[in-house]
Amino acid sequence: MTLRYVIYGLTSIVAISSLAYYYTFHRTVSYQHTIAVIQPISHQALDEIVQGFEETIKKEAGLKYRFAHYNANGDSSILKAQIEDIINKQYCLVCTVATDPTVMAIIAARKKELYIPIVFAAAEPPADLTSDERVTGTNSQQDLSAQLDALIAVKPTTRAIMLVYNPAIKAGENERDKEAVATLAQKRGLLFSAVAIAHTSEIAQRTSAGILHNTPDVIMVLMDNTVVSGIDALISLCNKHGITLYTSDHNSGKKGAALSFGHVQKEFGIHAAHKALEILEHGTKPRDIPISAVSTQTIQFNSAVASPQGLSLTPDLRARIRAMQGTII
Repeated sequence: MTLRYVIYGLTSIVAISSLAYYYTFHRTVSYQHTIAVIQPISHQALDEIVQGFEETIKKEAGLKYRFAHYNANGDSSILKAQIEDIINKQYCLVCTVATDPTVMAIIAARKKELYIPIVFAAAEPPADLTSDERVTGTNSQQDLSAQLDALIAVKPTTRAIMLVYNPAIKAGENERDKEAVATLAQKRGLLFSAVAIAHTSEIAQRTSAGILHNTPDVIMVLMDNTVVSGIDALISLCNKHGITLYTSDHNSGKKGAALSFGHVQKEFGIHAAHKALEILEHGTKPRDIPISAVSTQTIQFNSAVASPQGLSLTPDLRARIRAMQGTII
């Protein structure tokens, strides 16, 4: 009889323990809060931002949050539909990567009069939107003047720059940046031209025509998701024509641009994650978290493609790159 009660008692303890485990497990795993993460297209720079965001959330909050991923694959109509879906589902927070998803998410939340915290990463939304009480984030504004100065320091023989860009994205910011580069180039005595594209499929043909007409010795790319996602076409053209490809993200440099000037992309996601956790874990309102920038930008020299793209890594140039805190790969 005593043994029977002992066994019964042990069985009851196991059952209660199992129930407690089930309850704890499902509270921490099955019933997680969900953060929506949306990017307009896939390429290494944006993917690293998303990675930095999610890794930081997981590192600091464990399994408390899970992620719903959205990727428009470069299609604006899909992007619009995905934003609508995100707003309708009312996730606990939305992380928007790049400018277009950020602008669209803020406008959609305003229209529906819904309070959903929006944290953007590597975006440049207009001031009338960033003043919204729902919004904070890390902006991606490039120091275009420093970028051109770095180019001239590494390649003082630069004569003519051609910018390849998509004027339709980033809420008009790309067009304003194009005009800024044109002005800065003129002040430095450089010739400037631009090739406008709408889709990655247009890059090779339109850029080839621009090369024949303008004969640039440098092709420049900004933080432009359309062009960056099709960077292989520009790498091939620059290698073929002996033109230096100068990008605004180091991932394109690692792929085959001789020169790149920019941020460590993952930092945008890390900074955005810290802001998101401030909202979710501490109850801070987005409007009370200052929008910030990832300020460090450096030059990167890809020695493997330097020669096909009209550059030579002399001892003097190597010393100058190091003096600029740049890297040689």
